[in-house]
Amino acid sequence: MTNPPQPSDAAPHGARIPGAPKVRWPSLVAIAALILATAAATMAGVALSRSSSPSNGTRPSSTAPARSTEASTDQAVAARKDACDRWRAVAIAVNAARKPFINSPSERENLITANALAQAEAVNAVEVSWLRQHLPVSTPQDVVAPINEYLEAIVDVAAADAQPGADIEANAAATRSMTAANKIKAACGM
Repeated sequence: MTNPPQPSDAAPHGARIPGAPKVRWPSLVAIAALILATAAATMAGVALSRSSSPSNGTRPSSTAPARSTEASTDQAVAARKDACDRWRAVAIAVNAARKPFINSPSERENLITANALAQAEAVNAVEVSWLRQHLPVSTPQDVVAPINEYLEAIVDVAAADAQPGADIEANAAATRSMTAANKIKAACGM
C-alpha cells in the first residue's frame, strides 16, 4: 500500500500552526516549577490542617498546647537534642533552596530566577510547616523561643523575596533569621 500523493507545498508532519506561539523548553520548565511549588504548598497546607484537627471529633482548642514545665531532666535533654537536630535539618534545606535564587540573575522575568524563586518558596513552606508540627512539647523554652523567631524571620524572607523591589525587607528578615540562628546554636551547643 502506498501513501496518497501530497501537494508539494504541504507542511511536513509536526510543523507549527501559523500564528500559534512557539513554546520553548525554558517556558515549560518555569510552568513545571510553578506547578511543583503549588503542589508543595498544597501538601504543606493539608499536612498542617491534618495536624491541627483532632481525630476524635472534638472541637480544636484555640490555644497552643501548654509546654510541660515539669518534664524530667532526661525528657528535657532529649527534647532539646531532638528540636536542635530538626531545626538544623530545616535550616540546611531552607538555605540550600534559597541559594540558587540568591545567585540567579536579578531580573525577575528571567526563567532561571523565576524557577529558583518557586523552588525556594516551596521548600520554605514545607520546612516551616514541618518544623512547627514536629517540635517536641517538652522542648525547653530557651530553644523554642529562638526557633519560633527563626521561623517567623524566614517566612518574612520568603514573603519579601516574592515581591519585586523588596530587597531591603528581605535582607532585614534574613538578618533576623541569622540572629535567631545564632541564639539557637548557642542554646543547642552548636
